[in-house]
Amino acid sequence: MKTYSRIYDCFRWICINSFRGLAAAGMVFGFFMRLLAPRKYRSFSKAFDRYLEKAHISCPHFSNKMACLACHFIYGSSVNEFFLYHFAELNHRGRKKYITEINRYRLYAAFNGAKKRIEMQSKYRAYQAFQKYYKRKVLYIGKDTPEEEVRAFFAEWDRGILKPDKEGMGKGVEAVRLSDFGSTEEAVRYVLSKKDHVLEEPVRQTGLMRELHPQSVNTVRIYAVRLKDRIEIFGSHLRSGRGESVVDNAGQGGVVVSITNEGLSWTSGIDEFCGTFYRHPDTGVLIPGMVMPEWDKAVALVKEAMDVYPDIRFVGWDVAYTEKGWIIIEANDNGQFHGAQIPHHRGFWDQMQQYMTEL
Repeated sequence: MKTYSRIYDCFRWICINSFRGLAAAGMVFGFFMRLLAPRKYRSFSKAFDRYLEKAHISCPHFSNKMACLACHFIYGSSVNEFFLYHFAELNHRGRKKYITEINRYRLYAAFNGAKKRIEMQSKYRAYQAFQKYYKRKVLYIGKDTPEEEVRAFFAEWDRGILKPDKEGMGKGVEAVRLSDFGSTEEAVRYVLSKKDHVLEEPVRQTGLMRELHPQSVNTVRIYAVRLKDRIEIFGSHLRSGRGESVVDNAGQGGVVVSITNEGLSWTSGIDEFCGTFYRHPDTGVLIPGMVMPEWDKAVALVKEAMDVYPDIRFVGWDVAYTEKGWIIIEANDNGQFHGAQIPHHRGFWDQMQQYMTEL
């Protein structure tokens, strides 16, 4: 029995600490997936191929696909996390330091409870709860939304930002401009056709945040955690859009850069397809060394907002600097950690476990 145990332990060590062993383990997982869950395997395979088409990398296709599959089962990582966190180059100990797509739910369950708050999952409910900090008008577009409300909105602003009420990562977000329609009535009909969406007053950025990329609302994600005797800022990162995109999410091609607790950008920019940028690819703004305006007010804003729902103890706040000062764009009680970990090239699971001991 001891002999079998030693053989198994040796096999397991090789699988999790060497790339070839990881790829071999993935082949085993892949064999059983194709046999027992072929649809899920095809879905994984397509996601892997789509990512490589967009990514700024070249690698052996099959061995990396199998290693990626093994990491999904062993560490709960997604396809993009396998590459962004350089799992192929790390050993077991290094990979375990990252907060991956699956184990982030364990983290949020520990801080915020297993049951998610609808106020955080619905953009409109979040607006109602944190209206004081949003500092802008938001309309809910449902089956009973009066035409007069949308018409009054466009009488005040010539454009708005339309977002799915319960989607994340910038999916489905679009700018609705009156100039793109033949008439105001046509714009109103289009907006009313988008059920379960929110229509937001345009955010007018200023200073550095506008210069970085004028087409998108460039936000800072500030992670705040409520401990026994204090609210602490876990970390922050700036997201900026690219091209004509109105969103800044890294998953939609945006650039991410880490921000210190003093409000200074100190890393190069990076996107979720392994691209690295010393200057913004569109505007040429130098990324390392940017100073966030009135940073102390941004920190004070999110700490105050944390008191609205004291039982939600870990929140990723998306804030933007505008003509009205810092405002909240969104609140996330189960957000991803790509932007927090990618610029640092290291994971924060150990630090989050330390916070858990202080709850």
